[in-house]
Amino acid sequence: MHAYRVRVSTANGVDLTRHLEAPSLTHMLPELSALCTEAGSKFDSTVGAVCVDGTPYTQKTRAFGFTNICGKIVHYAHPEFYRPGVRALVTDARNEFGASNSLYSADCNLVTTRSRTNTLFRGGRDSARILQCIEHAFYPEAVKHASVHMLVGNVRLAHPVNVGSTFLDKMMVQDARWTCVRDVLSEEQAYMKSLRLSNLRPACVGPASAIAGHLPASLLVNINKNGSINLFMTLTTPVPLTTQLEALYAPVFGEVIDVIDRYT
Repeated sequence: MHAYRVRVSTANGVDLTRHLEAPSLTHMLPELSALCTEAGSKFDSTVGAVCVDGTPYTQKTRAFGFTNICGKIVHYAHPEFYRPGVRALVTDARNEFGASNSLYSADCNLVTTRSRTNTLFRGGRDSARILQCIEHAFYPEAVKHASVHMLVGNVRLAHPVNVGSTFLDKMMVQDARWTCVRDVLSEEQAYMKSLRLSNLRPACVGPASAIAGHLPASLLVNINKNGSINLFMTLTTPVPLTTQLEALYAPVFGEVIDVIDRYT
């Protein structure tokens, strides 16, 4: 059994890339015919060209998940700051932003200003684990509140994406739930497509959603030709760090991913 990468181009500008498994090209013809029929029907057009790559290929999928949760902890002025168990792990650092104290863990990294007024946390993937990390690092009397300003997610579709096709761009621009602009990339980034969404409307999550009035300021979407999608969400105002954070914002990511999957 061989896996063949197949590209189907329709007359109205749609380019679909799929992989089909068959013992030989001859055995693949029925599936290829079905794919062409599906593409023509789905996009209300005729198939203009079909290209088949005989190089063995396997598509790996990955469900959506959060890969980075970034935010800030605001501190109270308190004589007890770091808990005794972590003090030996705190390192000093100095860069163009000034001096700071850093504490690294598997759950997230904590960077605290020397004045101990605030701490940035980043590299976390789970809000509950981040909250636990904060609890283990600082005395509760030293923590005023923690909030999130950026969420990063990743998913890998079940099929490759032809990043040179502009049909997805048109569909994203025409979608009334947001304003979409395509970023101009360098030649070194020819393997991906970058779309920037702003002015996200409540229709992304529904009027009953708890975040309908607190939608993100922007969402940068980087689509790789292998089907991997990285999404960078910047929040309009900092959102409290709670264990419900992922459940609140995952639907916004899901709506964007569904459109990309539908039109690629």
